[in-house]
Amino acid sequence: MRPVSNAHIHTLWCDGENTAREMADAAAALEFSALGFSSHATARFETGCPGVADAGAYRSEINSLKESFAGKLAVFCGLEQDDYALAEQRENYDYIIHSTHYFPETGGRHDPVDRDPKTANEIYINRYSHDGIAMVEDYFRLLADGVRRYRPDIVGHYDLIVKFNSNNRMFDEDSKAYRQTALLYLDGIIDILNPYGGMVEINTGGMRYTSKRLPYSGAPFLLKRLLEKKARVIITGDSHSAKTLDYGYNETFLKLKAAGFSSMAVLTADGFVDINI
Repeated sequence: MRPVSNAHIHTLWCDGENTAREMADAAAALEFSALGFSSHATARFETGCPGVADAGAYRSEINSLKESFAGKLAVFCGLEQDDYALAEQRENYDYIIHSTHYFPETGGRHDPVDRDPKTANEIYINRYSHDGIAMVEDYFRLLADGVRRYRPDIVGHYDLIVKFNSNNRMFDEDSKAYRQTALLYLDGIIDILNPYGGMVEINTGGMRYTSKRLPYSGAPFLLKRLLEKKARVIITGDSHSAKTLDYGYNETFLKLKAAGFSSMAVLTADGFVDINI
């Protein structure tokens, strides 16, 4: 059974390549049951991706698409919130993804986690003095704090920190130090999410960018812990173009089955529901 929805997509409202309608048309052509828009919340200090400049207009367009695609595709209006983005009224959105895109603020500066390899290397050298585990610790701690504070519906790309870690150049992803840190904060996040049905996304965007070509949260040791702690998981695409709406979905679905998962969440016309796999 193939997952038939995507709850993590970006459009021209933030850093995507297509309009919202183009994304909805593509999802309908793929026979998705639902599509969830999740533009970035406004981060005024960010020049590369400042987020939605007009949240009201964004919601208005997505609500219009809900009507246009009624009966063909269920459309939802979500938001990808960040620790340092402007806080939005939760009730204005169908769901919230909480992600960490910056390291803890220092001196009024917001160092990005995933801008490009050159920037990541400079942060590793200049801010962390070649201490990759300290870098990892800061990232995961901030993400866990944000989940505790905002109680999101979905936790975005849990291990985004590995994006520019090709050949383990900043830290060894197979080391005890890295894995212990990643699992420590994942345990805390799952303990927050489970009581209210929050989800950890298995984000296929990682398959496009990381050296191991794994989805974010898809490393075997992370999947094992998610399964052990009965975490609710959902496959998403973090799609920035209509061409990637179901990128890596079948492969990731099979990874979940092979890891022992018997169910997963899917966005449907009735919201997030669990299906057997």
